[in-house]
Amino acid sequence: MIYAILLAILLVALVLLLAWQLLRWLPAGADRLKPLPYVIALLPIAPFCAALGQVASAVAAVATRSQNEFYKSYLFLCVAYALLFVISLKSYTPYWAVRLLRIKQEKSPELSLEKSREIRVMTLNCRYGRANASQIIKLAKTHKIDTILLQEVSKKLVKNLEKLGIKHDFAHVQLGSANGHENGGFNAIYTRLSNVKSFGKSIKIDAANVPIVTAVTRDSSAENLLITFASAHPKSPMRGCAAWSNGIMALAKIGENHNENNVKDVKKVKIIGGDLNSTPDHPSFRALLKSGFLDASMQIGKRLKTWPTWQKWPNLALDHVLVKSTGCNAIATEQRAIRVDGSDHFALIVCVSILL
Repeated sequence: MIYAILLAILLVALVLLLAWQLLRWLPAGADRLKPLPYVIALLPIAPFCAALGQVASAVAAVATRSQNEFYKSYLFLCVAYALLFVISLKSYTPYWAVRLLRIKQEKSPELSLEKSREIRVMTLNCRYGRANASQIIKLAKTHKIDTILLQEVSKKLVKNLEKLGIKHDFAHVQLGSANGHENGGFNAIYTRLSNVKSFGKSIKIDAANVPIVTAVTRDSSAENLLITFASAHPKSPMRGCAAWSNGIMALAKIGENHNENNVKDVKKVKIIGGDLNSTPDHPSFRALLKSGFLDASMQIGKRLKTWPTWQKWPNLALDHVLVKSTGCNAIATEQRAIRVDGSDHFALIVCVSILL
């Protein structure tokens, strides 16, 4: 009797886990239906669930090897859970494949990053403006950050940053324009690069406005190079699943209305940083990537966990740095996640090498 009950439980679990996996292949925007954003976000733990089912099936198969009917059923489940385990690794395989390719390239003597310009960015969700201002500046100086991209910023945090002298190193500042849709605060950009143009609103989004700064580098090796930075924070599904999905996909239009169309032979790089409240398992996020943006973690081949800071597992990669280049090649080469007091997100630091 107990084996019959266990068999039924494992069969139901198999069907549910398979249905869970199929959610990642929904059309872009279909993941706006509640509770799909949350269910899809947890897909990275699916391999552990599949492995548990496989172990339980294997143990039951061994225990019922003298009972032919149950034995065959459990043997089938072992194979089914093994296949499900392989499918569930889809949350990790894009990173592993890139990592193997990078290892191969690093061993190649032909690989060279000569004539390149490194840009270091740091993005941080400041949790209603409660992040430690002193620590933000210290991290930026220690890691030689060129541009800081902040979300959930408050007026008090801006004042604290200014009192601590952030403008001495990051002279150009652009805050997101108020629009009445701020989710936890507004977005902000601080950069040490020479400012060409900046806007407090770059796209139409049902969330805090996305400020952008288009800057140039100061060294002669990077002439005719324009870099557009954007600090973004689409609404979380808790604030509206439709607004969440639309906000993520809207980021594909960053910089389209502010291009330097009258300037020829200009190399352009767009860098979006922020708490995007999504992972590569979400169809809406992958739609953004299909517009030409590359996720830094996927370029490097390592999935960093950025939220929440207090929980080791499960822990999600909700914060991202996305890169898109025209007329040159921009490659994320380094990344790290660092805890900042007062925030529930890790600061994400990424180095982007622009091959000229």
